Amino acid sequence: MCGRVGLSLGKGCSVGAYGPGFWEMFIFSVFPALVSAVAVFAGIFFGILFSGRRLISRIRPGEGPSEALRIVRERYARGELSRQEFEQMRSVLEG
Repeated sequence: MCGRVGLSLGKGCSVGAYGPGFWEMFIFSVFPALVSAVAVFAGIFFGILFSGRRLISRIRPGEGPSEALRIVRERYARGELSRQEFEQMRSVLEG
């Protein structure tokens, strides 16, 4: 024993009457807490980043026909709209 009442881990007196030493405290409590905090913040950061990219890509103009224009084209192709109605709706949606 190291001269005080406590448990000896290995060669030295690591856990004694005064509690664990600095390194035991760091390795078993502070370090895992830091790793957990970094993992949580990284998860939040990347979650916001990727959800924001998906949202921006959905509302970015000019990347192809909108859903409404696609529906108008399908209705015109099926014969539900006359050419005049199609042109009028298309000009409203594109313009």
